[in-house]
Amino acid sequence: MVPMRYRQTRRRMTTSWRVPDDFNLEEEVVKEELLAALRHELATLQDIDRTILMMIADGASEAATGKAVSLSQKAVNMRKHKLYAILKEHLEDFR
Repeated sequence: MVPMRYRQTRRRMTTSWRVPDDFNLEEEVVKEELLAALRHELATLQDIDRTILMMIADGASEAATGKAVSLSQKAVNMRKHKLYAILKEHLEDFR
């Protein structure tokens, strides 16, 4: 005989899923696809470019970002705009 603690018990599982009335599955799928594409594009960038984008996204100034990556503020600004244009072009299918 199997001890009580090792016996499997059959329990009726009831799961109650509530979906908000304004939930749009298509929007959610597109959002997930966009995030996956963005992650892919970011992975193809050079380390310095990813660092610039991450620091700017975290609220660092261009001057502080420049110090961290050994570039001038102007170089960071130009590189940032170039990166935005590249990402915009590569992710245009999601507009």
